[in-house]
Amino acid sequence: MKTIKVSAMLSVIFILSLVMSACSALATEPAPTNTPQPTATLTLVPTKTLVPTVTPLPTRTPNYTATQRAEEYNAETQKYFDLGYLTTKDGTVKKIDDFYYEWAQLGWYNWIPLETEATDFYISAHFAWDSAFKNADLSGCGFAFAIQEDREHYAVFLDRAKVVFLDADNRFQGSRFVGTTRGTNMVNFTMPGEADFSLIVKG
Repeated sequence: MKTIKVSAMLSVIFILSLVMSACSALATEPAPTNTPQPTATLTLVPTKTLVPTVTPLPTRTPNYTATQRAEEYNAETQKYFDLGYLTTKDGTVKKIDDFYYEWAQLGWYNWIPLETEATDFYISAHFAWDSAFKNADLSGCGFAFAIQEDREHYAVFLDRAKVVFLDADNRFQGSRFVGTTRGTNMVNFTMPGEADFSLIVKG
């Protein structure tokens, strides 16, 4: 009886092992589940941006008046150089602003300093002047130059009838006439007078 039980027990174990092996033999590898592939979300595709163009700066409008005036200075300088009045054509040009000045004194004159120092030079201006007395002597415009600390100087004026060249020397307690350098020294302007005037100083 004991043997039957053992063999029955063995056959149950055997059957169980067969069932288990059959289960394992029948069992297939689990099929891989199709995990959804990540889909691309809406992404921005970089587009070519235009490179900004360089806008050229506007060119300065040429100042034709200034250019013309510079050409006139050059021509005037060349003329004085060719005549031997100037020893060189090199130098600088300084423009003086226009101004208006009244001097109601007979027998006297006054000047406005330009605060400029030079040795050999020429200065040009356009004078327009008038006098309260149509026959007033020595009424005009001009230049004072070689002004010293003690106010001694030279002065040249364009009057309605002549060019006046003065030497202001403190020994004379005023100005004295120097005379002419060239030409007759005589002019003839009706009042009001208007003229271009140039003074050349050499040495």
